Amino acid sequence: MQVSTVLEIKNLSAEGYYSVAGCRGLQLRVTKYGKEFYYRYTWQGKRVLLKIGNMKSVSLSDAKKRTFELAELVAKGINPKEKKKLQRAG
Repeated sequence: MQVSTVLEIKNLSAEGYYSVAGCRGLQLRVTKYGKEFYYRYTWQGKRVLLKIGNMKSVSLSDAKKRTFELAELVAKGINPKEKKKLQRAG
């Protein structure tokens, strides 16, 4: 199922993953604990989920912007998950 507006997201109660319309790779995960944004991409033939943030700290528009930034990294041959690990360590 796809969601496209903040109102649709707020009204979701069924747990699971939802695609966000208009932003390739952006996923919304709904759990009993809250709602979180993820970027889903393929790296070296494997699917990867990278957490962007929860709805309390990241708006839908910010999640979309971040997804476009992460997609650019993948297009340049940079794994966003590895880059995030290096930034945390460094």
